[in-house]
Amino acid sequence: MSPRFGIDLGNTRAKLHRLPDDDPPDDPVELERRALQIPGSPFDREALAGLPDQAQIEIVSVKPAEAEKLCLELEAAGHRPRIWSAAELPIANPYTDPARLGPDRPLAALAAGRLVGAPAIVVDAGTALTVDLLDRQGRFAGGAIAPGFRLLARSLAVGGAMLHEVEARAFDYPGRSSDEALALGVRAAFFGALGQLVGGARAVVVEAPVLVTGGDAELALEMLGALGARSVPLMAIGLWLLAGEPRS
Repeated sequence: MSPRFGIDLGNTRAKLHRLPDDDPPDDPVELERRALQIPGSPFDREALAGLPDQAQIEIVSVKPAEAEKLCLELEAAGHRPRIWSAAELPIANPYTDPARLGPDRPLAALAAGRLVGAPAIVVDAGTALTVDLLDRQGRFAGGAIAPGFRLLARSLAVGGAMLHEVEARAFDYPGRSSDEALALGVRAAFFGALGQLVGGARAVVVEAPVLVTGGDAELALEMLGALGARSVPLMAIGLWLLAGEPRS
């Protein structure tokens, strides 16, 4: 069997995952520990130089043009890449135009179903904050998209005079410096959107488990931990599921 890898090509970074040949570890977080994070988009191709010959590579990306370019490079190097669109994933979705749906969202829902069954609520806290539903029939039912924490912080820095980007540190109100005031405001915007969207999801699928993924998963868990939510590397699990799909 060819060695199996997955690439999650996001807005600001990529992750290269070495995928197990059989079942993933009992602790799914182990998959994330094995991942190589590649900063930058487009990312440094040197990270792929050490791939074994004829690697089977699953690619999921919110940037189709960049994914296509990467696929051609991998094929030229003798590998077997496969790009997945939302329409090609083994999960139903309600979009009339699946080309407008990023494959990362339904793939995370597919992975959530593999872990906890259906229904489930999937929160991805990355560049964007998405809150999506896996319905009782195991279908991706859609959801909502809002700015993530870092995008909110960056928008203030770009659009406001004498403002700058801040980290997600917690401070007591009132803020006594620009850093504290900005952090308080951005956290309020992030948690306000998160609380409203998860509340809406729970009104549709009452008591459904909440799974959180993404670069700011730990930040989201500051609010969602009280609901029993847990952080899971859903993209790594999703890529492992795709590696098991038949190839033409």
